[in-house]
Amino acid sequence: WEKRFEKPTGGIRDWTEAELTGMDLVGDVQGRDCIIYDDLVDTGGRITRAAKKLKLAGARRVFAFTTHGLFLGNALERIEKSELIEVVCVNTVPLATSSAAGVKSFVYSNKVHQLSVAALLAEAIRRINKKKSVSGLA
Repeated sequence: WEKRFEKPTGGIRDWTEAELTGMDLVGDVQGRDCIIYDDLVDTGGRITRAAKKLKLAGARRVFAFTTHGLFLGNALERIEKSELIEVVCVNTVPLATSSAAGVKSFVYSNKVHQLSVAALLAEAIRRINKKKSVSGLA
């Protein structure tokens, strides 16, 4: 369904109020910072649509957190042009990198930030190896 929201040229346009009517907002967000959580961001349609709905309802700032950031197609462009301040994901799905002057850097978006799960996985492996509980990991 994301295809209907693209311009014929392939660019991204803003959500209209009519397109936001299918989303329910519970509670008062007027003047508040809001956090959207989604387990997976693929095209970015859900989180950018939710962010627009929150801003129209008076939210001060809108952030998004996701476990798996796939960012397919023009998702990064959609996020860049959205009401979102920042999108944070973990590195369960590798994102594009580049090397400038021999330094590896992430170049995907000014708004998308990726956190590493390496320390968490290392600690889980250590605990399993020592036959200790992993239920305390969070």
